Amino acid sequence: MPADLLGGVTTDWLARKLGLRLGRALVGGAAYAVAATAMFAATQATDNPHASAVLLAVAGGASMFALAASWATCIEISSEHSGLVSATMNTMGQVGGMLSPIVLAWLVERSGAAGKWQLPLQLIGTVYATAALAGIFINPSRQLSVAPPRR
Repeated sequence: MPADLLGGVTTDWLARKLGLRLGRALVGGAAYAVAATAMFAATQATDNPHASAVLLAVAGGASMFALAASWATCIEISSEHSGLVSATMNTMGQVGGMLSPIVLAWLVERSGAAGKWQLPLQLIGTVYATAALAGIFINPSRQLSVAPPRR
């Protein structure tokens, strides 16, 4: 079962059992905390390429686990404007996806450690950790106020 599908089943089940806020925030926060931990661990396992590869895969899978909670939260906080909120979230992710290879390659080049990816992967781990902490502030029960379009 793909991580994003499993994340969807998990976040919906937890939302029914613990309430909407905990059901969404716990899945997203925990998934990104696992991703951050695995990413940081991968930077320390440089002597074992197999362990590094497994840890990088765990980090990627854990970040995908959070997707369903993220999309569901967009729908829940904005109801009739969920397309706008979802598009904004998706656009920010695409901007990050576009810039990351440029920034990460620049970091590898500037770090003076050609071929060493510890610093860029630590940056990604920091982004994951920040996302995990942001989970504290997620409350899909609160509606986002979106201004009506001007005519």
